[in-house]
Amino acid sequence: MHTRSSFIFWRHFRNSCYAAGALVPLGFVLSALAWFAPLVNADTSTPAVELPEVVVTANRPEATDPDTINPELNTGFSTRVNRSDWISDTGNLGDVLAKAPGIQVRKTGSLGGFAVMSMRGSLSDQVAVYLDGFLLNDATGGGVNLNSIGLGELESVDVYEGASPLQGGRAAIGGAVFLSSRSESLKDRTTLSVGLGNQGSSGAGINTYSRLGNSRVSTTIDYLTGSNNFRYLNDNGTPLNHDDDATEQRINNGFRRYSLLAKIDTPLGNDQTLKASFRGYDNMQKLPSWNNLGVHTYLANQLQHIQLKLNSNAFPIWYERSSIAVDFQKQEERYDDRLGEIGLGQQDEKATTRATAVRWFADRALGTALLESNFDWRYETYDSADALHPPTTRSDRISFGAAASATLFRLDDRLMIKPTLVLQGFLGNQGAIAAPRMLWDALHTNPQIGIRYDIDPRIVLKANFSRGQRDPAIYELYGDHGFFLGNPDLVAESSLNGDIGFEFKNSLRTHEIAIQWTSAIFSQAIKDGITKTYNAQGIGKAINIGQAQILGIESTLRAAHFSYGTISYSTTWLNATNETPNSMAYGKQLPGRFRETHALSHSWGGPRFNIKSDFLFQRGLYFDSQNFFPAKNRATLDVGIKAMNAFGEITLSVQNVTNKQYQDFNGYPYADRLVLAGYKITF
Repeated sequence: MHTRSSFIFWRHFRNSCYAAGALVPLGFVLSALAWFAPLVNADTSTPAVELPEVVVTANRPEATDPDTINPELNTGFSTRVNRSDWISDTGNLGDVLAKAPGIQVRKTGSLGGFAVMSMRGSLSDQVAVYLDGFLLNDATGGGVNLNSIGLGELESVDVYEGASPLQGGRAAIGGAVFLSSRSESLKDRTTLSVGLGNQGSSGAGINTYSRLGNSRVSTTIDYLTGSNNFRYLNDNGTPLNHDDDATEQRINNGFRRYSLLAKIDTPLGNDQTLKASFRGYDNMQKLPSWNNLGVHTYLANQLQHIQLKLNSNAFPIWYERSSIAVDFQKQEERYDDRLGEIGLGQQDEKATTRATAVRWFADRALGTALLESNFDWRYETYDSADALHPPTTRSDRISFGAAASATLFRLDDRLMIKPTLVLQGFLGNQGAIAAPRMLWDALHTNPQIGIRYDIDPRIVLKANFSRGQRDPAIYELYGDHGFFLGNPDLVAESSLNGDIGFEFKNSLRTHEIAIQWTSAIFSQAIKDGITKTYNAQGIGKAINIGQAQILGIESTLRAAHFSYGTISYSTTWLNATNETPNSMAYGKQLPGRFRETHALSHSWGGPRFNIKSDFLFQRGLYFDSQNFFPAKNRATLDVGIKAMNAFGEITLSVQNVTNKQYQDFNGYPYADRLVLAGYKITF
């Protein structure tokens, strides 16, 4: 069944291994330097510099809490973004992640607007996004809107490229992102914050930590709004005809979001902890038309999510530790386009999505191996009613994932081999409530294996191979509001993934400079890939492209100095081609991917004063599968300043300093220069 796809994968991965000739020997050169370059004894008067990345160690790590993913047991390539990496909470999560290695973020160009991410040439739908372990990708489909998650709610973001961690319970084609909400503080405190900027933007938030008996309670409330009425060049959907171009003010482009996060952490004794959380938001997004004429269309949604989680070192019978979580989520959405301004006719649709999920994770150390198991079950319903076009439709899906891995340690724990097997199942139906019909019934087996070899504490070699799977989402099959046409002929897409590379980390003789260098070659062979194409009016449609091949290389170099801060440079080169025989798009670049991404970041200062700058350059993106409509190259510069004293913290950030405008989605330009000022006080 996958013969052709397997052939493509191994052919291109063989070529990538040839290319690794310039990469892997370099890793051995670095290892030789690590062996023979002596380090001067540390000067206790000078603090060592630490880079905020994965810790590399040659020793077998002790087991971590079941809630977390231990980076020392990770054979893949990952990146962590902490709260300290963004200037203030008045901003977009998508803009924060856009600077991370291997990540491409596509957005509609507004503060708080729609934004989705991809990794290593994948599509946003293929990336699994989790918040505190709960999968945010729902049955209705579509990539997770990053900007629906406020920065004030988050503590950190972990990005896993290639093979997905076992804790996710899914073999995602495009990697996984694990978002962690604000963690409890060791002492009681309250933080108040306000923000103000141009384009009608403003925000406010409150965050509290307190003790209730032996429990720790935290609450975060955020508000963010913006009119996004910037001026831009409107080509009226005719990019080759400049006679009808006009500079206009973007209309009906504002948004407003309220969010609440409440958490309680209670120790129960006997090595058991009960965690409970509630998350909710109310978001209203005005939707401009592609030709900037619509003034009434909007999308409003409200979400409520409850999570109960029990961590235990005493409850398991055979396993040493376990974690079990139950999630309940309800999301209500209204799409109002009664005048048909978006482009797919008049609509006034109300939809409700409900999800119930149960997750269980456990591990056990057995000799020189660590056994891990994960099981999750999920039931979702989707009810949709259009007041202008009855009847009501109902869709539901039952999905489950069962994963098991054995991490084997050899050669004095310097060699780690991690085979994993993921079993995924889907069962669903769609149609009128009175007469539902079967939509799909599938069961997929997805193996993966990872190898990690610690040459010494400073250099690590890694290699990973995996298989991923994704069934078509409801919106891809039957359309979504005014933005997407349905395609009921879609079939499931699958992929074979592989990567190989190294991580090097060392301190120079004075211990005042730390250097980290990570490079990897990656390959992905896709069968029946589902991709999105857009017409001149920005209306999309999902299609199966048959076969595709993605081949690329990514590299990141960071240097940190105790006195002068941190500078980093990352680059990704991507060749994503359509290899479907007898196709009009054969040999063409897959739409929606940049061929090149270069990011340069600098941070200078300490805890009380910090200056940060980020430069991003991307080029080589096409909007359509036949490469008729190229996107303009992107070059953006963001700067920010953070200063703190006894009276609080002051921040100032400027996004898109050069005031250039770009488009990730045809007809939806980026905003112009955005200036945000903020003040925060903690007591």
